[in-house]
Order: sequence, then C-alpha cells, then structure tokens
Amino acid sequence: MKTKRWRSLMGLLLMAVVISLLAGCGGTKATSTVTAPTAQAEPLVLTDDVGHQVTFDAPPQRIVVAGRATFIVANTLLLFPEGRERLITVESRGIQNMEFYALIAPHLDEDKFLEVDSGPEQIAGFHPDVVLLKSYMAKKLGPPLEQVGIPYVALDLETVEHFENDVRLLGQLLGDESRAEEIITFYRQQLDALTQQRAQVTSKPRVLVVSYSDKGGEVAFKVPPATWIQTHEVALAGGDPVWAQDVPGGGWNVVNLEQIAAWNPEIVFVIAYNRDSGKIAAQLRAAEGWKSLPAGQSGAIYGFPADYYSWDTSDPHWLLGVTWLSKKIHPEVYGDLDMLQAVREFYTTLYGFDAQQVDEQIIPRLSGDVE
Repeated sequence: MKTKRWRSLMGLLLMAVVISLLAGCGGTKATSTVTAPTAQAEPLVLTDDVGHQVTFDAPPQRIVVAGRATFIVANTLLLFPEGRERLITVESRGIQNMEFYALIAPHLDEDKFLEVDSGPEQIAGFHPDVVLLKSYMAKKLGPPLEQVGIPYVALDLETVEHFENDVRLLGQLLGDESRAEEIITFYRQQLDALTQQRAQVTSKPRVLVVSYSDKGGEVAFKVPPATWIQTHEVALAGGDPVWAQDVPGGGWNVVNLEQIAAWNPEIVFVIAYNRDSGKIAAQLRAAEGWKSLPAGQSGAIYGFPADYYSWDTSDPHWLLGVTWLSKKIHPEVYGDLDMLQAVREFYTTLYGFDAQQVDEQIIPRLSGDVE
C-alpha cells in the first residue's frame, strides 16, 4: 500500500511540473526574452565636388570651415539646423561674417575663430570631425589635413547644379537629407515661379555685371567668368550676359571702358563689396564715359543689393540676386514684385528667422538699389 501511495504522489508531482513548464511556454506569459544583436550602422561614404571620397562611421559632430571664401561654405552649412549647432569655428574673414555668425550661431566664440589662412596645425587644435572647404582650396589644404588625420569635404557651389548637389551632400553629412530636399524644393519653386511669369517674353536685354574697386586710389572694373554664379544669375533672370563669351574661365577679369562700350550693354549692374553699390552706380550714371552707353542713356545702371552679403555671390543669397535681377531686367513683368517680402521669405524659410527678426536685423542693413 505504501508503494502504491508513493507512486501516486510521485505521479502527481510530475504532472504538476509538466503543467508548470507548459504554462511557461505561452507567448503572453514568457518571463524572459532573447534580444537579437543590434546591426551596426553602415559607414557613410561621400564623394565631394573634386572627386575626393571620404568615409565616416557616424555623422560628424564638430565641423570647421577653413580656407578662402569660407562664408560661401559656412552660410550653406547654416541652412541646416544641425549645421548651426555643429559648426565650431570658421576663419575670421571680414567683420560682416562675424556679425552674421553671431546672429545665427551665437554659440560661436569670436575670440576663438581661426586666423586667416590657418594651416592643419591650427585647425587640429579644435579637434574637428571634418573640415569643409571651397573646392579650389582642396589641393592646397586637403592633403595636409589628411596627413594629420582630419577628413575634409570640398564644395563648389558655383552653379545651380553644384548648389543642389552640395546641399544634398551636406544633408548626408549631417544626417538630415529631408532638410536638404526642403531647401532644394524652395529654390526650385522660386526659380520656376519667376520663369513662368515671363513665359511670354522673348527679348533678352544685353546685360553687363561689373565689380567696382578703387583700391589704392585707382579705379578698376572687373567682370566674372562665364562659369561663375554671377553669369548664371543674369541668364536665370532672363538677360543676355554680354561678357560671357569673351571671359570663359579663370577669375575676375579687369576690363576698360573701351571694352565695356564694345559690349554695348543696355543694363549695367555694379557690384561694390564692402561699399554701398547704389552710390557707386549713381556716380557712374553721372560720369561722361558711361553716359554714351545705352544703359547710361536710359539710366539703367544699378547697384547690386547686399545685406550682410552681396546678392551676387555663390553663397545662398544668389537666389535673392536672381529675384532682384528679374525685376530690373524685366520691369514690365515683375514691376509689382516686393523685394522686402522676398527677403523676409528667404530668411524665415532658410535660416529660421521670424518676420520681426528680419525687419530688425536684416532690412536695416540693405544697401544698393533694392527697389
């Protein structure tokens, strides 16, 4: 009897254990899980405008902009919220640059800006994850940076196509490709709207863009090469850039009044960096040599506008330049275009300002023949 009772007890115990184990296998009653190993993110591989390839294990968090024309690269980077956060220093080139950086990226310490033409040793002191350069600085500064273990990315930004490519490149670099597409969409919409407005206009006035300089007391006029953004701006605005065929490449080319007269421009736009171009344009309208030109006879000599930056440059302000040129080249089409509203939309959409900030910080700085 004792043996039977013992066997029955053992059977009950075994059944209880089995029931318990079966209950533990239920999907909703499991008390432990097995976590699959997290897949490592793929490295980011970028090819820049000079064909240079660079690989990042993660989006860089400490960004330096160095070399000449830093504002062109920096101001494009600053279109991105991440760019405004991650830019740690730039070369100190021009008081207007530092004032703009203080406005849009106030965390930057003016006392810790890079000196002009800083080399890799000075740049390395900031421990950057990447250095952004204008494309023509890549040969000079790129290899020395790589020798000290600092990657670089070169941006061109001199044409609409390059601008779009470089904005997308920055979107990948910063891990915000959606913002890159927002920026490109805004530019395309603005340009498309301008093009559609003059759909019925077939004339292309003869246009000349000149840069004015009186350095050392000697007056000089220069024209940009056909490959630069100033030439593209005129074409996008519906004008005929009369100098383009004679100046195919290189940098700014000095020209005399005889050459300008041979081009016979109907409209002249004057650039005067660090000066009020509107006052320079007024002087030229009153000058005897310029009065004989078609542009001088009609008074169509205008100063290129600027705020912190001239609107002719290949930094993001070139869009304002195209908008303003459209109004001046084809007033019969764009006569009602409100440039102040265009400025507000530009800064609120691209740099995150509100309307009050634009009215207080940007509008008062406008110079040139804006309206």
